Amino acid sequence: RLTVRYHRQLNAYQEDGEPVQLDYLESIVIDRAQQDLIYRKHLSDDCEMEHRYHIADAIDALLDVLQTP
Repeated sequence: RLTVRYHRQLNAYQEDGEPVQLDYLESIVIDRAQQDLIYRKHLSDDCEMEHRYHIADAIDALLDVLQTP
C-alpha cells in the first residue's frame, strides 16, 4: 500500500471581501491487497470527495514498477 498526501493552507477572500482560510487536503492511495486506486480531496468539513478505481492486475504492475531495488 502506497499513500501520497498533499496539504495546503491558504488565505483567500470571499466575494464580500471577508477573509477566509482554506485548508486543502488531497491524497492518493494505491492498495495492492484490494487492487484499488483511491483519490480523495478534502476542501472543508462540509465538502469531501472520493474517487475509487478497482483495477485488477494493473495495481500490481504499477506498484512493481515503483518498487526500488
